[in-house]
Amino acid sequence: MDDSSTSTSAKIIPLPQSGVTDGETNIFRLPITDEEQAKKKEAWATLAQEARTEASFKSPIRILEFPILSEEDCGKVKDIVLSIKDHWIPRGNNSFWTIGASTYNDLMIHEEGHASYYEVAQKNNVIIQECFGPLLQGVRDVIGKIYKRECVDLPFAGLMGFHIFNSTSHTRKEEGGNIHTDEPFQRLLWVEPFANPFSFTLAISLTGDRGGLDYWDENNEQHYLPYKLGHMYVHNGRFPHRINFDDIPTDEKPRITLQGHGAILLDTNRVAVYF
Repeated sequence: MDDSSTSTSAKIIPLPQSGVTDGETNIFRLPITDEEQAKKKEAWATLAQEARTEASFKSPIRILEFPILSEEDCGKVKDIVLSIKDHWIPRGNNSFWTIGASTYNDLMIHEEGHASYYEVAQKNNVIIQECFGPLLQGVRDVIGKIYKRECVDLPFAGLMGFHIFNSTSHTRKEEGGNIHTDEPFQRLLWVEPFANPFSFTLAISLTGDRGGLDYWDENNEQHYLPYKLGHMYVHNGRFPHRINFDDIPTDEKPRITLQGHGAILLDTNRVAVYF
C-alpha cells in the first residue's frame, strides 16, 4: 500500500505495549479473577493461531487511519441507519445486523430458500446507494487517493455496507467477536485478475464513544486498537482479529460501522471495493 504522497491525512498505528482492558457496563457481572482472565487470553491466542491460513499475512501489521467524517456527520449517518431498520438483515443468531450483502455471511450459506450473496446484493445495493450515495463516494475518493487509482464498486458484488450491534449483542460481551482473518477474495467472483486485497472500517457510532479492534501480531500477542468516531481504518485483513466490545452496545448507543473490502484490478489498473 503506497500512501507516501496522498493528500489525505493518515497515520500508522503502532503495536501498543498493553493488552485489552475491560470497560464498564450497566449489566452486573461477577468479577473475573486473574487466573480466569489468563485462561481466556490463552484460549483466545489458540483461536487466533487456528485462524491463520496460508494466505495470512506474516509481516508486521500496518493499520492506516484516516479522519473522514465529523462527529456531526456521523450522527447524521447514524440517524439514517436507524431510520431504515426494516432493511436490517439479522446475522449471527440475531446477535448483530447488517445493511447490505456480506461476503462472510451470504457467501457461506448454501441452504434451500436462502438467497445467494449476489441476490442479496442486487436487492440491497439499491437501498444503500439511495440512502448513503454521497458517503460511499467520499470513501471511494479516499481509497482512490491511498492507492493512486480510480476506486470503483466491484461489478455484481454488494456495495460497502454496515455492521450494527445493539441490545441484541449482549451475549457477545464475555467472549467478544469471532476471531478470524479476512479472506473473502478467495470465494468471490472477480471480473479480472486482482492483487493486494484489503479491508476497511469507518466508525459511525461507538457504544459510550468506545470500541475498536482486538488483533494478534506475528508473535501471537494480543493488542487493542480503539476506534475514533469518523475515522476509517485500512489494513490487509489477513492477520487474526475480531470486534472488541469494551462496553455492551444498547439500542440508545449502538455500535455502527461502515465495512468493506477491496483489491487492485490488474487489467484496468483500478481499485475495486465491496462488502
